[in-house]
Amino acid sequence: MTSNNWQDPEWGRARATQLRSSVDAQNLLARNRMSEDWDGLSVARSLADHRVQSLRSHFVTVSEATQIQEHQRISLLVTGGLGRNEISPYSDLDLVLICDNPDSEKMREFANAFFYPLWDSGLDIGHAIRRPADFYDLLQEDLTVLTASLDWRPVAGNGVLLREFSDGLNGV
Repeated sequence: MTSNNWQDPEWGRARATQLRSSVDAQNLLARNRMSEDWDGLSVARSLADHRVQSLRSHFVTVSEATQIQEHQRISLLVTGGLGRNEISPYSDLDLVLICDNPDSEKMREFANAFFYPLWDSGLDIGHAIRRPADFYDLLQEDLTVLTASLDWRPVAGNGVLLREFSDGLNGV
């Protein structure tokens, strides 16, 4: 029986197993669609939609388990190919957590509970945890961040924070 305590290592292993199962099923579906002569872009978009749904479900599960939203606002964004809604079965996933206080102990706990099962499931994850203002500063300094911001896609989290973030991006 799997523990319901997010701090129990078994909980994280169970999340990783569930994520791995979901990813394997998504990859199999993509492979089958390609063998059925679906066009590549349709398969890439379908696969991206499935990955985003898995990430959204995982984010919500970890948010509820850790009760992070009681301590600060937090949202999950994806960028890159996933943000453009175009990935292949083994694409890396670029994830950004936007929050009010990335340095807080609660945020570190949430990040560990969120990211470790993703890594343990075998996904190739690029990640960042930022305040919106810090992200805007990086846009001015880092071409990679600027390019990534063109393809950001909201996945889950605090709607007001997402709106503020979007408004801020438009003002930069």
